Amino acid sequence: MIEFNDADVHSVQQGLNCSFEEPHVRFLKATTASDLHACPGSGKTTLLVAKLVLLARKWPWRDRGVLVLSHTNVARREVEQRLAKEPAAARLLGYPHFIGTIQGFVDRFLALPYLRDVGHAGAPVEEPRVDDQAFAERAERLFFGHAGWKDFPTARGWLKKRYPHDNGLGVISSLYYRGADLTLSASPSGGVPKDQTTPTARQLRTLKNRVAAEGIFRYADMFGFAAASLKTRHFVGDALRHRFPWVFVDEMQDTSNEQERLLYDLFKDRSVVFTKIGDMNQAIFAEAVSDVEQPELKWAQAIELPRSQRLAPKLATLVSPLAVVHPLALQGNEKRQDRTHTIFLFNNRSIGSVLPTFGDLILKEWDGSLPNNFVAKAVGFRRRPPEKAVVPASLVDYWADFAERPAEQPLLTTLLRAVRQARRVVEVEGEFFGAYRVVSGALARLLELHEGNRVTRRTLSERCREGMLDEQTLKRAMAKLLRDDCTSSADAWEKAVQPIRELLLSGKTSGDVKSYLDWETANITPNRPTGSHVFVHHAGSATVSIEVATIHAVKGETHDATLVLETLFHEHDVELAVPFLLRQGIKKKRTGRLVEHLKRLFVAATRPKELLCFAVHDNHVSAEQEQALTLSGWRIQRVAGTL
Repeated sequence: MIEFNDADVHSVQQGLNCSFEEPHVRFLKATTASDLHACPGSGKTTLLVAKLVLLARKWPWRDRGVLVLSHTNVARREVEQRLAKEPAAARLLGYPHFIGTIQGFVDRFLALPYLRDVGHAGAPVEEPRVDDQAFAERAERLFFGHAGWKDFPTARGWLKKRYPHDNGLGVISSLYYRGADLTLSASPSGGVPKDQTTPTARQLRTLKNRVAAEGIFRYADMFGFAAASLKTRHFVGDALRHRFPWVFVDEMQDTSNEQERLLYDLFKDRSVVFTKIGDMNQAIFAEAVSDVEQPELKWAQAIELPRSQRLAPKLATLVSPLAVVHPLALQGNEKRQDRTHTIFLFNNRSIGSVLPTFGDLILKEWDGSLPNNFVAKAVGFRRRPPEKAVVPASLVDYWADFAERPAEQPLLTTLLRAVRQARRVVEVEGEFFGAYRVVSGALARLLELHEGNRVTRRTLSERCREGMLDEQTLKRAMAKLLRDDCTSSADAWEKAVQPIRELLLSGKTSGDVKSYLDWETANITPNRPTGSHVFVHHAGSATVSIEVATIHAVKGETHDATLVLETLFHEHDVELAVPFLLRQGIKKKRTGRLVEHLKRLFVAATRPKELLCFAVHDNHVSAEQEQALTLSGWRIQRVAGTL
């Protein structure tokens, strides 16, 4: 049995040049399942790497390994890069160990072997193609093509009535198999009738099965086939539990219900040291919970890391009441400086002055001289306003320009820049779906310039279905842009662009179209956010740039200053949070939407190192609450005037 002592911990501290407190040491020395509930900025990645280094130094098996799972290739690469610097730990980067994404693990060890062996609908699939975009294109062509009315008449009518805005396009492109029984599902969840014996459901399953028979699947399908493999082939689970006696799942809170269930079913055996790492208070990417009371202590037995190296001390105290799923008294970093944490109260006339007022506060707090790489962001949940919404409904209410395309997109203003950006997507995500979306969007923009009319990615798909564009030629041209080394020189670029020019433009280019296709030397600011909305505020000779973004877009980031903007989703979120900021909402029933609101606000409020602000409509804060917030340590400022 593997055991760790104080000398082992001291050695790894020296090797990683870090210092561990008592909870860290308990986690490092644990040899049984010990979940880690880590607050924002607690250094959990460093702690995970330290644990892996300890394991690598004492690992006794040659044919059994450590399994480390995360949600993104970015997280995977960070762990791998840090392990590679430790000679003893580098052994974890190869067989029999596995460090990768949950999707990669499921594909490699469960779903793809099942498809190749057992197959689908009784036929083995020798070369499965797992590609969301390929599935969407093929399913859309079959369903909306000329034969669609004959093959799927009931389903087409049902979807057209239920989703008149796109005739069910979103449903068709997202059909997937769920669970061991391969139940047909889609996004949104109501896209497939619950009764799968209805004509509509049967026709949608026929469509899905036809595409599957061609060997084309979605990433979500792989979890269904993985569950089927474990249910019908018990030796697979036994073999994986023997192969991986130690399992770590990072950012466990972001697993979907299906992913979590599969991992528990697979590794819940006592022979496996199965460790969850994450923060349930930040679970904003998993499915929304139902509108029933939610358990507060899902990770009640976890080792807690309440000290944040990111947050200033007072800031940590102020945001702690928002941690409602797993209550945690956050402790801040004494080396951080607390600024004047402020709640801005605005009305319908002054809402347009919220961002400038935040900018003024930043310049005042930093004496008009911002350090290099200063990051200020204003974030909210809702990107666009619903119809007939009450102000504030979305980010657009605070800044009308947010409704438009970003004013500055330095990477995407030409086809070459879009291709370079798409290649970065491949490097970061490790797959081509997002990259193809970037390139197809850029080609749509090219046609828009050429024709003078609005053209979207969907327009391209429709023209392929109708035979106006040769789909295979277009795909080969896009693949050439992404896979060939066409961005290395002007000559290589010209060879890659020529098929695009002939297919989409009939070989003719001039004016804006020619500029859009031209070669240019790379001149890219590496840290400039792609496609971001940046509000630039001037006060005299001083300037501050404030990026406006959704809360989901900034999860995992660290800012110097953050403004959390109130938005509307059934209810106004910051209005709901005020009693919790005052520690008056602790006894409230944890119902679904309330919990989801508070988790998002907790993520937003734990991004800054030194300055946190909220913006809330003055109708949503009573005089008594305003006074109590002041006594709690918040500064209250009423936003005056209009822009």
